[in-house]
Amino acid sequence: MEMKMEKIIEEVKDKEKDVMTIATDVSQRVSNMENNAIQFQHKSLLPIVGFNARLSSTKTVNTGNKVVYDTVITNQGEGYDSVTGVFTAPHNGLYFFTAHVCNQGNKDVHYAIYQEGTLITTSTQFDNGGVYSCSSVSTIAMVNKAERVWVQSLDTSVYYVDTRRWNTFAGSLLIRQVR
Repeated sequence: MEMKMEKIIEEVKDKEKDVMTIATDVSQRVSNMENNAIQFQHKSLLPIVGFNARLSSTKTVNTGNKVVYDTVITNQGEGYDSVTGVFTAPHNGLYFFTAHVCNQGNKDVHYAIYQEGTLITTSTQFDNGGVYSCSSVSTIAMVNKAERVWVQSLDTSVYYVDTRRWNTFAGSLLIRQVR
C-alpha cells in the first residue's frame, strides 16, 4: 500500500511539473502576443515630425539666398538644420509649412518657400509708411523622404527682429504616406 501511495505521489509531482511547464509556456506566449500588439500599435502611429525655428537677430539676406533660422525652438524628428536653414523630410507625406517675416520700416521683404528648388508659395511684406510690420505665408505640400524645404529671399531684404517681432519658419507632418 505504501508503495502504491509513493507511486501516486510521484505521478502527481510529474503532473505538477507538466502543469508548470504548460503554465510557463502559456505565460511566455501571452507576453509575446502583448509585445507584438504593442509593436504593431507603435508602427501604425503617425511619427512625430515638426519643427519651429526663428532668427536670433536682425539679418540682411541677399537675393536668392536661404534664410537661415538659427534658433531652434522645436525639432521633433530632427529634420530641421539650423546651420543651413533647410528642413529635410524624414518620411514621405503631406506636410504643412509656414514662414513669418518682419520688415524694417521703409523696406520691403519678398520671400518664398521652396521645395527642392521649386517655389511652392511666396509673399511680400510691404513697407507701410515706415512702419515695422510682419506677415506670414503657409502651404501644404507632398514631400518625399529626403526632399528639402527652405525659405528663400527673393530680393535683398532686412529681416527685422525685436522682442515682439520674430521671423520664424515652421513645419509639420500631417499625414504619412506609406509606400
